[in-house]
Amino acid sequence: MKLERSEAEEQKAVIDWAWNHAHLEGIHSMKHLYAIPNGAWLGGNRIQARNQAIKLKAQGLKGGMPDLHLPVRWGHDGPLSLYIEMKKRGGAYTLVGEQLARAKALTSLGHAVVLCQGSDAAIKVLLQWAAHDDRLLVDLAAHRERGYARYR
Repeated sequence: MKLERSEAEEQKAVIDWAWNHAHLEGIHSMKHLYAIPNGAWLGGNRIQARNQAIKLKAQGLKGGMPDLHLPVRWGHDGPLSLYIEMKKRGGAYTLVGEQLARAKALTSLGHAVVLCQGSDAAIKVLLQWAAHDDRLLVDLAAHRERGYARYR
C-alpha cells in the first residue's frame, strides 16, 4: 500500500473535495476552484515537447504560477482571490525562483497566495477562506513581505 501521495494526487484530492463535497457543507463557491497546468507533462520526444512548450507560452502560459486558483473575493475589501501552490506532504516548504517572484507579484496586486503541504492543509485554507476566518487574513498580512503564507 502506497503511504505517500504525489503532489498531483494531493491536488486531485483538493479538487475532488471542492467540486464534489464542499457543496454538501453549503460551500458553493468552491465550484469555481480550478487548476493552472504549468507543470503539465508534455508528450513526445524532446523536440516535440519543446515545440509544445513554445506553443503554450505563445498562448499565454506563464511560468511560476501557483497550482490552483479560487477567483472568489474575500468580502468587499479583502484579497481579490486565492492562489494555492500545492506541495506533497513532507515536500518543499518554500518557494524559490520563478514561483517566488510570481507569488510576490500576485500578492502586490491584491491577491492572496498560500503554499500548502498536502490536501488537508489546502482544504483547511479553503474552509477558512469560505468562512471569512480572520485568522487567515492575519496570517496572510503577517507574511505579505515574503509574498505567501505557509500551511501544513
